[in-house]
Amino acid sequence: MKFPALSAATVLSALLASAALTACGDSGTSNSGGSGSGDAKFRAEEYCFLNADLAASLGVSDCAALTDEQRAEFEGHYEASGKAEGRWWNVRAQCSDRLEADVPLPCSADSIAALRKCSDDGCPEALEACMAGVSALSSALPCDFGTVQYFRACQAAKSALCLGLTMRDADYLAASWLLEGKKEEWAYTNVPADFSASGYCDLNPAVKAIYGPDCDERTVSWHYVLFGKPQGLQYKTEEIVDPYADYRAIANEPAFKIVGYVQTGTSGGWNADHYKHATHLVVFGPETNANGDIVWKGTSPEDLKAWGYYGSKTDTRVMVAIGGWGKSNGFTAMANSATARENFVNQLAALKDYHVYGVDIDWENDGNTWPYPGSGVNALLSDMAAKLHPLGMKISIALASTTAGGLNATGAAAVDWINVMCYDGSNHGTFAKIASCKETYAGYQSKSVIGVPFYVGNTAYSKGASSEVVGLDGMATATNSIKSWGPGIMIWDLSHDKTDPESSLLVKIAETAGYNP
Repeated sequence: MKFPALSAATVLSALLASAALTACGDSGTSNSGGSGSGDAKFRAEEYCFLNADLAASLGVSDCAALTDEQRAEFEGHYEASGKAEGRWWNVRAQCSDRLEADVPLPCSADSIAALRKCSDDGCPEALEACMAGVSALSSALPCDFGTVQYFRACQAAKSALCLGLTMRDADYLAASWLLEGKKEEWAYTNVPADFSASGYCDLNPAVKAIYGPDCDERTVSWHYVLFGKPQGLQYKTEEIVDPYADYRAIANEPAFKIVGYVQTGTSGGWNADHYKHATHLVVFGPETNANGDIVWKGTSPEDLKAWGYYGSKTDTRVMVAIGGWGKSNGFTAMANSATARENFVNQLAALKDYHVYGVDIDWENDGNTWPYPGSGVNALLSDMAAKLHPLGMKISIALASTTAGGLNATGAAAVDWINVMCYDGSNHGTFAKIASCKETYAGYQSKSVIGVPFYVGNTAYSKGASSEVVGLDGMATATNSIKSWGPGIMIWDLSHDKTDPESSLLVKIAETAGYNP
């Protein structure tokens, strides 16, 4: 999908989909005494514990019972290569250094905020220069930094940098923390509110053996966020109540689809009053790599599980979009490898357990002329249909307004519908554009869901944009026209809408289509 708003050139690769930081570079040296990494004493036991691959290669199975010879081996490895590789060696020291770091940024928060709103021709380049290097500063973020908590705190403080921001923009969040959040002490921790250090250590003897019977609260909480949670380690023994126990999957398809894209699974949180007017929500975030692995960004399977649950209460079918503009580089290699396709399709099938109704393929900008899907798309869609359809999962694909690209009869038969991006290129937001899309997709009429924009240029409807179609009367006319022609209408994207029912374009579409949730 095309993003009309300005975006930074880089994205923080150090942010996990779970909103915690990955283990990143070494921030100090091996000395003795003190709490900062520059003074911290190197502990071979902890280095062993934090680097399981190294322990395995040295034949060590118990990091808490190292011999003097093994300690020397680990220290020698750290000095020879571990330090340069950025390996973890002291959780408390390395994490403490992040909190104490004084990191200069190229621009102020006000400058970045102003450039994000700027619409002049030179604005993208100026913004890119302003944000240059921000992603490299991820090591200065706290080890327990959580995007969800910080995003809420930043917006609650009405920061100029965070207002209008989504958690998709991880680099802006990092800049905000370094420029404002740290000084203002905005909430950021990703440690669970009910985390118990003693419980974590009691349930995980290996952790307790390294950090001692006292199990320092700060150290083990950082360990849990960085290592324990990704490994599935528990920190409490009490029974966990399933919040989704009464989930019931939606099994039927509406006669007329109202498909709304949302740019991130956590964009503004779940808004039941608003989203119930869409029959389908397509949530952005993940990508795929050449091996067919799903790379989670901006959202996570757990986010989708929550959205799918809430959607089931309002008859809203939640799907996940893979790829997007500038996020499709892995598609070509994956789709042309039978092994990678199988891996990819199996991972998609596993999302059934996360309340995902279906999958949208958003193959764009993969090195070919945007936004055509490249070779292998039909084999990929066919494999997806063979795996997902028996599970009751739906398949859609987003295609350009001017051509169906590489889609052939095999691919068209595999998808349940096509989301026609009738807002890409020029002349979007007009009835002529809609008419042109209908003509282009006449051969796929029974499966073509015509897309309409909720923006004009770089300005959202919620910010005052309007056109022939982008307005209450125009959207009603467009809806009637599309309903008389095909199976549904699609929206890019719902974050650009007003949520007041009297002025909402989504509500107007639902009312016009006769959909009364």
